[in-house]
Amino acid sequence: MNEIHDRIYPDNIGKAGVDELRMHIYRYNFALKHTLAGGITLDAGCGSGYGSRMLSFISGQVIAIDRAEAAITHAKEHFPSDKIDFRLCETLNLQDGDFDTIVALEMLEHNNNPEEIFNFLMSKLKVGKHAIFSLPVNSRAPGHLRIFSVQDIQQFFKGQTGFFFYQNVGDVSPEPNDNPLVIIALILKT
Repeated sequence: MNEIHDRIYPDNIGKAGVDELRMHIYRYNFALKHTLAGGITLDAGCGSGYGSRMLSFISGQVIAIDRAEAAITHAKEHFPSDKIDFRLCETLNLQDGDFDTIVALEMLEHNNNPEEIFNFLMSKLKVGKHAIFSLPVNSRAPGHLRIFSVQDIQQFFKGQTGFFFYQNVGDVSPEPNDNPLVIIALILKT
């Protein structure tokens, strides 16, 4: 599997990537607010692993998955924890309803069929628990196989949530703005 080009490696980031790193950290901080303390969390598309490490501060256990072997190797080397199990997607053996929280930040757009991935992930979430998904708006970054407008994102999650949060360069806000860079959907599985 090819490496994702817009992956964040906080230990090897140039000046141009500092704002991008901050934005990602804000999103993981948002996810932490909705992560069940002591529960089992899935970090889908965990990338270099720094967000999984953040989630492990609240979670009892984090299963962190990615499709890139280089990312999983990096995560294991740079962000190890007894509470995190970094896995390649190909080694995935999950049961329905395994997780108390699912976090999937900027990963759906890297897939040919994001609806299928979304439905698969939601099947792994326990009823009454939260999933946090984020999608970039109108991003044409290398590796993005699907481009989502604000309306596309709202339609994608229609019927799943009424809770959207918006982000430009700063923190996450529940107030819509004219040109969000990222939209986060907070979903309570019913």
